[in-house]
Amino acid sequence: MVRFLVQRPIAVIMTTILVIVFSVLAALDLPVSLLPEVDVPEIVIKTNYPNASPAVMENNILRPIRERVRTVNGLSFVESKAGSETGSLYLRFDYGTNMNLAYLDINERIDRLSETLPRDMQRPQIVRINTSDIPVIRIQVIPRDEQDMLMISELTEKVLKKRIEQLEGVSLVDVNGLQRSLIQVEPNSNKLRSLGLNEND
Repeated sequence: MVRFLVQRPIAVIMTTILVIVFSVLAALDLPVSLLPEVDVPEIVIKTNYPNASPAVMENNILRPIRERVRTVNGLSFVESKAGSETGSLYLRFDYGTNMNLAYLDINERIDRLSETLPRDMQRPQIVRINTSDIPVIRIQVIPRDEQDMLMISELTEKVLKKRIEQLEGVSLVDVNGLQRSLIQVEPNSNKLRSLGLNEND
């Protein structure tokens, strides 16, 4: 083998040059990712029901959804968190589960359950957990001194969020720290007593 290579130096040099050229071309076309895409076996179901207390969210919305999705193939863990007007269900699956089929199955179950959920409630949002969905950009909106936080919250949710969602490559925009408007009713005790009523009435 060594004698063959020594007797043909031009062929050896040409072969070496070809190997170097193809190596450089392959290296230039080789994709590089600091955070490779990994299919994590988790799905999050987000619900939003205006003016609902945590108890209402848990009993009327999260519990029926949890009971409906509990029998999905490969599901190993379910956790729910209820808050004021919002609730989340975290579903964890066994590794090796076909997440595409699990995602479709959950969507079908949510669609069949929609008749029993409140009619004025938006359809639950089903989000697949993927490393490519990890937020790499955070935007903080801070009001000026003369601006109202309630107005900034409404601007962020109704304008900024929708504009950002329309950008190419954006899969999910999650808004936190919004301020909501509240209506506070203070009954006039004297007038109630004069009418023979109490606050419970």
